[in-house]
Amino acid sequence: MDKLSQLTSITPLLEGVRQYHKSKSTVYDMLNPNSARYDPDMPVPFKIGRNSFFVTEELERFIQKKIATRAKARSAV
Repeated sequence: MDKLSQLTSITPLLEGVRQYHKSKSTVYDMLNPNSARYDPDMPVPFKIGRNSFFVTEELERFIQKKIATRAKARSAV
């Protein structure tokens, strides 16, 4: 296996926020256990220097989980 296939894909925080269609402050609220918006499933960003990133796979799993939850709720009605 070559080194490129072993690299983890990362998404800058602001790009991830745009993908989820939330504001940056809402995403930080979703990460804060003391917030009413707290979501324990929200992937935690990490820093490289002054920039924050999500692991792309974690962010995509989170969004897919939200889609699946919506589908289950609709089928239960």
